[in-house]
Amino acid sequence: MLRDVTDQDAAAINRLLAQLSRSAPPLDAEAVRQVAAWNGNSLLAARAGGEIIGILTLVTFPIPTGLRAWIEDVVVDESARGQGVGAALTLEAIRLARAAGARTIDLTTRPSREAAGRLYERLGFRLRDSRVYRLAELTGDEGRVTGGGRRARTPGPGRRRRIRGRARAARRRPGGPGPPGRGRIRAGRASACG
Repeated sequence: MLRDVTDQDAAAINRLLAQLSRSAPPLDAEAVRQVAAWNGNSLLAARAGGEIIGILTLVTFPIPTGLRAWIEDVVVDESARGQGVGAALTLEAIRLARAAGARTIDLTTRPSREAAGRLYERLGFRLRDSRVYRLAELTGDEGRVTGGGRRARTPGPGRRRRIRGRARAARRRPGGPGPPGRGRIRAGRASACG
């Protein structure tokens, strides 16, 4: 487990991250230290000759159904692939998750990463019948959507008055607010419990 992150470690991790994702921004040593120190994270590193040649992040978190674990950001340097580094990192993550009492360990991998998929299946992971969704580029107004899943514009003061007026009119109308598009308010705010 990587605890004391040096500038050399951060440089090696950035070299690996570039092999994993073209969109991942480089991290300075302090950002890598934050990842390594984050409660629930275990940043695992494999070394050869003192140099980091592979990393894996194990994330554990409690939810009402029990302690869960996710394996994220697994990458082995291109020059070290096929030598058991990914398997060693994953087996250590499994050991740590079990020791912590995790009920399950999940991970994702792209279909194009066929060798990684074979490795995970060889280690006992099974493909789930599930969908993974991602909300990217959080900007602060993600919860505002209209009935068709379109983003709603933030209403200004005049628009807020018109919306409130339509809501009052809809409440007074016999039979409820009526069909969409006839005074019915479609914009809402989603909320999440934290």
